[in-house]
Amino acid sequence: ASNYATNTSFLKLQLAYNHLPTVQIVAPANETRLPGTTVTLVVQATDDLGIQNVVVKYVHENERQLQDITATYNGTYYKTTLQLDRGENTIIVLVYDLENEENETKIVVYARERDVWQLGLLVAMLGLFIAIAAISAYLIRKRL
Repeated sequence: ASNYATNTSFLKLQLAYNHLPTVQIVAPANETRLPGTTVTLVVQATDDLGIQNVVVKYVHENERQLQDITATYNGTYYKTTLQLDRGENTIIVLVYDLENEENETKIVVYARERDVWQLGLLVAMLGLFIAIAAISAYLIRKRL
């Protein structure tokens, strides 16, 4: 009976000090609308025993991507750059502590490529520039 009491006390003590790692996505904010499809993910993760690994996954419109991306630690934050698909993307961050305990958090971001009208505007401006240059060259030659 004495051995049971000792083991129970040890288990209670161990459970009291074994906390799950904490994880917070610092950037981008949830529901961010990105101007393109590339995003730098910044994560803060802590644990009383230490962090073993920070893994990032993302889901594009309910279709899970198979690759795991390991975020690198820069002394303050874990960072990685993601190339997302156009549309809604759910970014999931999993944090593992030294005892392989896991915690996760997630956000949703919306990625888009440059709008077609922006490309059209750029082409129109280039055409206008060429036309002005041609007219200027014609007027200069006419004066000579």
